[in-house]
Amino acid sequence: MDYDCNAKSYLEQIRKLDMAANDAMRLLASIEADVKRVTPYYGHHAGGKGKGDKADAIVRLMETRERCNDAIDAYADYKSNCIALLMQMDDPTSRSLLIARYVDYKDFDQMAESMGYERRQIFRLHGIALAKFGNVLKKQAKS
Repeated sequence: MDYDCNAKSYLEQIRKLDMAANDAMRLLASIEADVKRVTPYYGHHAGGKGKGDKADAIVRLMETRERCNDAIDAYADYKSNCIALLMQMDDPTSRSLLIARYVDYKDFDQMAESMGYERRQIFRLHGIALAKFGNVLKKQAKS
């Protein structure tokens, strides 16, 4: 198993889960707005949305809220686990670099500026840091 490549994809999963949680929250907000929308009733039913539709919308809202909470929980748990693994790294520069990139979502230019390195040095250090994180993943897999 190639732990260097796995290290990068393992850490990239944080952002993917974050995006999924954000998408779920946007969908939930949209459905909540639909359910809360009040339309006037003029005494006759002309084939539009009826009371049953409102009940269906509330059920859909509850199901979406549960999926949203699950997505947020998955993101929070995964991110917390990744941070715990990153904290096992002995090299503080590598650890800081990976946290900046994969937890704080900084680009390479931002990392270079905040860490006081040239951009090309950040690329080199990033590769080294991923290899070191791959070793942490390897140790975790053995235990």
